[in-house]
Amino acid sequence: MYSRMGADKKVVHFRPKKKKIKATHLYFIIAISIIIIAVLYLCYMYFKTYTVKEGTITHSFFSEALVVKHETVVNAPTDGQVNSLVKSGERVRVNTPLFTIVNDDEQKKLYQQQITELESKIRELENSADSNIPVSLINKSIEDVAEELKNAMSKGEYDKVGPLKEKLSKLNKQKQERIEADELNINAIKQKVKELKNNLRKVELLVTAPTSGIISFNIDGYENFFDPENLTDVSLSQIKSLEIHEQENMTSNFIQANTPVIKIIDNFNFYLLLKIDKSMKQGKNYEIVINDSGERARAKLVSIYGDEPVGVFLINKDIKELIDLRKINVQVFTQIDSGNIIPVSGLFENDDKVKGVYILKRGRKIFKPVDVVSKDEDNIIVNGLQKGDKIKLK
Repeated sequence: MYSRMGADKKVVHFRPKKKKIKATHLYFIIAISIIIIAVLYLCYMYFKTYTVKEGTITHSFFSEALVVKHETVVNAPTDGQVNSLVKSGERVRVNTPLFTIVNDDEQKKLYQQQITELESKIRELENSADSNIPVSLINKSIEDVAEELKNAMSKGEYDKVGPLKEKLSKLNKQKQERIEADELNINAIKQKVKELKNNLRKVELLVTAPTSGIISFNIDGYENFFDPENLTDVSLSQIKSLEIHEQENMTSNFIQANTPVIKIIDNFNFYLLLKIDKSMKQGKNYEIVINDSGERARAKLVSIYGDEPVGVFLINKDIKELIDLRKINVQVFTQIDSGNIIPVSGLFENDDKVKGVYILKRGRKIFKPVDVVSKDEDNIIVNGLQKGDKIKLK
């Protein structure tokens, strides 16, 4: 009975009761998580940041510069009317005709007219030499007599041969005399033309280029004053006080002997004289910008002189703006640096007085030392960073 009653009993298994999480506990956990995330976010984003990029920092100054070049002035050899044969800016070689100067215009016109008429006569005589009627008749007679002589010899009429040969000889002599007379006439006319041309050169002088270079009509009177070989003789006060008075274009005008008419310029070597910064080094190349045109050129500082340092810069470049100018305004770059650039506010010093930046990475702020390459009022170029690095700003 006991065992039956035990067999009839049912075993009931009870599951453990789940602990209920109170709503206040859940809210507390969520709030803590939000605070942690916010703190991490603020640590990363609270600071002003900057992304490193490539850039350039330049240091420069502005100045007025004196332009000196190799210039050859060509003067009028005599009084007279000048007529230019070249244009401003044209490149010429040695012995290129530059201009003529006429000291007697009426006589020039007379000589030119006589030369034109005689040259026309020479052409007529040369063109009509083969169709000259007298010579043509003589040639026909020579042909006829030669035929008669041939027939007489073939027929054995030897009594006719002698007279025919004598006649043929006379005709050939007449022909030669006629040709020589025509040639003598042509040569005489040619000689006359030569004499007239020589006379024309005395009233219309041709002036040619003594050297090669670029033509300019802007003559200011300083061409022979400033010598490229002795530039250190030019003082800073001379440069500042120099006044330029350009001479008017003298071509097509009546001028006196020894008056400057044209100048020829070496356009591949220009010298600029200007006050410079004391930090500049002789022998170093600097970039110069001509303010009026914006033309940029690399110039070598070939000499420094004076208490207030004056620099002599050499530009080996064809710059059209410098052909006719004596003074210009320039911008001189003393230093040009390129690299990774950051704002001035991105540079810090740690407790050990080491200069560096704080790189922001994965929510962390990491100090990284850098080397300052160049600096201006707003930016710094540094070594030690990579393009794209995010840094903290002050």
